[in-house]
Amino acid sequence: TPSTRQNLGGVSGKASWHPGDRSHKFDGRKHTMLMLRALDEALDMWENGIKTDGFPLKESYWHVGEIYQNVRSHLTNYLNNEGFQKTECEKRWESHPAVKGIGLDRACRIPLKGMAEFSPINRGYHNSIRFHLKAAPNGYKPTAPYPAYKGIDVLPLFWKVPEGHIDVHAIAIASTYAAPGLDNSWIDDKDDENVEEAENSRRMLRKAATERLFASNKDSSSELEVHSMSDESRSLNSNEVVPGQGWGIAAVNGEEVTGYCDGSPMSFDCKRSKQRNCLLSGQNDARGSLTGDGLSGWTVITIPDVKEGLIFAKLQWWTPREGQWKTKTWTEVNNGITYGNESGNRNLKGQVVDWPVDFKLDVAVNGKIIRTFTYEEYKALVGEVAYNESFYPLVDDKEIATGNVELGLRIRSEISPKNAAFQITHIYWA
Repeated sequence: TPSTRQNLGGVSGKASWHPGDRSHKFDGRKHTMLMLRALDEALDMWENGIKTDGFPLKESYWHVGEIYQNVRSHLTNYLNNEGFQKTECEKRWESHPAVKGIGLDRACRIPLKGMAEFSPINRGYHNSIRFHLKAAPNGYKPTAPYPAYKGIDVLPLFWKVPEGHIDVHAIAIASTYAAPGLDNSWIDDKDDENVEEAENSRRMLRKAATERLFASNKDSSSELEVHSMSDESRSLNSNEVVPGQGWGIAAVNGEEVTGYCDGSPMSFDCKRSKQRNCLLSGQNDARGSLTGDGLSGWTVITIPDVKEGLIFAKLQWWTPREGQWKTKTWTEVNNGITYGNESGNRNLKGQVVDWPVDFKLDVAVNGKIIRTFTYEEYKALVGEVAYNESFYPLVDDKEIATGNVELGLRIRSEISPKNAAFQITHIYWA
């Protein structure tokens, strides 16, 4: 029996822009018809390909990687052609007062990668910010709460498809073929030519993510306790880039992500927190964030495969003030801990408390501080280029930021450190 009373009315938060399952089901079936039409065309193409080039079907008919590369290459050459007019993307980034002059317009011409705490997200946990966080010396790392239960939900009888209605799921799984003999072990051999396909299969991603999530929750279950690293004290230099313990994953109560969330059938355990009032919904929509303030210390995030030296983030500066949950009772940075010597929601209902005028954000790359943004520089960016979309530059230097980059962020304020706060929802790089 759930510890939180379940909402018999279903998932809360319905509005004109959240119309409910019937509308989503209708749109989903329209998309399905489009995909079925495309599949029908593909099968015709494959049949003609075998007639033309023989059996087995040539890879060029069904491998799309080369097609993507050609399209991207042609688009890049077209956009960068001398004398070509600026794209609408560049015009918006160059002219909008919220982002004008900060250099992000070049993101319009290069392929971007990203990670986020909003869900659902491609590849689930593996593309989350949490996955890329570096742990503190004592092992602390922001994690999701432990789920109320594990396993696949049993379909309630009153959800059974009525007799005479179309059972889409039954049609999808109907087959005369025997179940394949799959090796469900997680593969870490980077030299195996099949490893990329295995790692990106939804079933394997969910399995690996669930194992790591449960392990992280178990390891951090006593995160507020004192951890002794060694008998030798090691005081931290004020500018030493070492992950602190004041950053946390924030989310609306009951909406916390507890499992694998990629929007597919493999994400059935996405949101099963003990506070959730609709556990059977299977809902994946969540707006989590990595949250910190002037007492949180450093957060260090590994940004993989940086090529163009560009890293920027979508931040929510309106995060609640006076201490986010992790630093609520703190009076010192990192709660006064020196390693080695130890014995969610948006705030839009009222006026957002401004950052203190001595707000500063230190940005480090691979352990070295490369820039400190001031109150004036970052406050100028709080305007929205689109609804709830505010972007902030972090790194723009190909000379110092390529390959796997350790991005360090630290908020500072002497006047009011608990009011110097923001939430990181997305990080983009190229």
